[in-house]
Amino acid sequence: MNLQKAKRLFFQYDGLCFHIWHDGCRSVEATYLLEELPKSLRLEWLEELTALKLKKLGSRGNWRVVSFLVDHRDKRHLIAAAAAIPLGVFWEKCSYLEYLLKYVKLCLGRFSATRLANICDDVQQQALPLRRRVRAEISVSRVDLLIQDAKKLADDIRGK
Repeated sequence: MNLQKAKRLFFQYDGLCFHIWHDGCRSVEATYLLEELPKSLRLEWLEELTALKLKKLGSRGNWRVVSFLVDHRDKRHLIAAAAAIPLGVFWEKCSYLEYLLKYVKLCLGRFSATRLANICDDVQQQALPLRRRVRAEISVSRVDLLIQDAKKLADDIRGK
């Protein structure tokens, strides 16, 4: 087994064999390399990849970091993700906040209800300036839905 090649593929596809198939690559060799890795090695590489991703929370396109955490069902980094500021253009900021709500749902039971609901409140507050800046109907609808989803999730968490 070529470990260098396997590690490169593992990192290229965010540690998810599904992405190899979804990308259209459908490389039997690539899939085989990643599926044949010992679990301990995959976990080691995933920790390394996660650390690299977390360093990008302060960079444009940081929505990808939260997406990565959700995809891997990694509940350990919600506080760091919630503290980061969504960066990039309009759609990237919306994506960040949408993924953050998915991450909150994933983390139900791991953090206090108060903390989770407060994160949802923060999402609403961060979405308001986005709402004021957009004019296109589809963009307005997207932010309005984001605000509604954040409010509903906060209310559900609080038991209202």
